[in-house]
Amino acid sequence: MTFLLGVLVGAVGLAVFAVWFLGGDRPPVTQTPANRKDAIVVQFNYPFLSQILTKNIDAAASELPGQVSNAQVSYQQNNQFAITGDDQITIFGFQTTKHFTLVMQPYVQDCKVQVRMIHADMGGIPATNFAADFEGKVNTYLQVDPARLLPGFTYCATGASADENGIKVSYSAKSLS
Repeated sequence: MTFLLGVLVGAVGLAVFAVWFLGGDRPPVTQTPANRKDAIVVQFNYPFLSQILTKNIDAAASELPGQVSNAQVSYQQNNQFAITGDDQITIFGFQTTKHFTLVMQPYVQDCKVQVRMIHADMGGIPATNFAADFEGKVNTYLQVDPARLLPGFTYCATGASADENGIKVSYSAKSLS
């Protein structure tokens, strides 16, 4: 009887862990189209984003166990982009490499560019909730302060999108005088 109860509690615990911690895909953010009064449009192309990610991989992927390599950023469909790579993990002295995929959507909130984690998997195993903390790291790298380039204006990000050329961010500008 005790054994059966232990198996039942373990199975329920594992199911709760899988649903809560790993999770499935998250819905995309609904965006309003940017107005056409944008003063500045910044485009990050995917090779440049891959270089930024490679240069900062240790800090950016600190939530992932192991060593990350072969990181690439590429366009996906429906205003989304993907970060892919390999994560080498040592378990009980054995090294294994798992391919990971993170699918994200750029959007604007409160005049700042943000990304939303839509999907994450590690070796084909869904891990969206686990990898959602990665959003904040990517958001840090996407912040551009146009006021440093062109002082005398207040800037507000008004739109963000991903297409086959890269991630585009539009800003409106309002004179301080």
